[in-house]
Amino acid sequence: MYKYTVTTGDSAGLNAIAKKHGFANYKEAGVTSVPSGNFDLIRPGDIIEMGNYDPNKITTIQKTTPVISSTDNAQQFRDNSTALATQVASLSTVTKDATNGAVSAVAYNPDAKPFGKGDTTTDATGKTVTNTTGDPILDKVNAWQSEQNAKFDAEAQQRKDEYSQLFTTQLANIDAAAKATIDGINATYDKRIKEEKRINTLNIDRVKAYGLGNGGQYTPVDFGSAISEKETEAADHITALENERTNLIAQAKQAQANGQSGLLRQKMADIDTINNNLRTRLNDVAQESEKQYQLLRTVRQEAEAKQKAALAAMKDKFTNIAPKYVSDFDKMDDAGKDAFITKISTQTGLDYGTIFGIMHSVSATETNTSLEQSKKLMDIAKTKVEINSQGVIDDARRAAAEASRASAAKAYNDIAVKKEQTRMDNEIPSKFKDDAAFQAERSKFVKKWGVTGQKYWDAIFLDPESGTFTYDKEGASSGKSGDPLGLGI
Repeated sequence: MYKYTVTTGDSAGLNAIAKKHGFANYKEAGVTSVPSGNFDLIRPGDIIEMGNYDPNKITTIQKTTPVISSTDNAQQFRDNSTALATQVASLSTVTKDATNGAVSAVAYNPDAKPFGKGDTTTDATGKTVTNTTGDPILDKVNAWQSEQNAKFDAEAQQRKDEYSQLFTTQLANIDAAAKATIDGINATYDKRIKEEKRINTLNIDRVKAYGLGNGGQYTPVDFGSAISEKETEAADHITALENERTNLIAQAKQAQANGQSGLLRQKMADIDTINNNLRTRLNDVAQESEKQYQLLRTVRQEAEAKQKAALAAMKDKFTNIAPKYVSDFDKMDDAGKDAFITKISTQTGLDYGTIFGIMHSVSATETNTSLEQSKKLMDIAKTKVEINSQGVIDDARRAAAEASRASAAKAYNDIAVKKEQTRMDNEIPSKFKDDAAFQAERSKFVKKWGVTGQKYWDAIFLDPESGTFTYDKEGASSGKSGDPLGLGI
């Protein structure tokens, strides 16, 4: 029994399927049941059994049903018909919702006027609020900033919607690869919008801070993520391919209806070629979109580098002028300091913490400088006092000091002499065996202690009257003096 698989193109019902196979209705085709149990309800994927259809036999078919001329072409005809049904199904599906993935936008109103001091609006809760910073000029700048952001968001939304429709193809309804490529293209464009938004934010901040701080000119926000020439060419090519694909599908349907197996085969091959070309062009667009994103990212990085350099220059500039304000700043209470820092932050673009740090650093430096100056003055005064005091010291005090130093020196010298005499005494024998032993000891002693040793030895043993040495011989009592030099120690 022949089994037929329902496709998405079989929405006309069982009778239409029966007619495609040469029968007037499903009953003549031998269909006795359907999976849903309801002959009026068939779904893609359902298996329909046709008891009266034999694909291996030539069948006389209604004029609206293809006539297959040979059994050799029957299977190929069925395969091509199934493939054609898939291609036809792509034409009946909504391709893309234009709002899918849209960025949130604020409607741009070119007639909107910047608010000034005291102007009021109503918030989402219905409460009336005053839109003011207390500075009329700053209020207008803030309003200008909001206007530029709204303008960018509105234009970005418009560009996104336009871009998302450029590369739609009905092939994506049945081809996962094509759909993934299109989704990737649109995702990359979203990244391009975000990069552009970051660039415009940097531009607004620069104008807001440095326009006020340095007399710069306001510049309009420009949406730079325009569609490149290559993307435009690819979009035109895709549109042409899409139209050609639709015509080929129509021609294939006609060939199927006429039972022209060879022509159907040719048209299906042509459709495959168009589908491959569509995939290629979509891949080209994906690469071009990525290139445009990378270029835009480079621009954003350069803008951030310039912003960083500008902030560094502004920080140096503010650091140089901060000492002018530090005296008043130190006298402010916390609320006053907060208001001062907030105002400077708005006017320079520097963040709150940076300004806070600079002011306190300058304050500490000023305090340290003042303390250093006071210390120097005190040191100078002290020096003058010492000079004056030194001038009135009398000669008696100086003489007493000198005498004290001399006494200390003598005492030191006495101690040194006493220590040397003690060491020499320890090396002089108390008794000698005979003259030879005496002279031998004397020579050894003089050699070690030099002239001082000679004088010390002779002072002990030489008799000045007789000019001879006297000493105790072994077995006799000692007659050495404890102070032969008469040093009084």
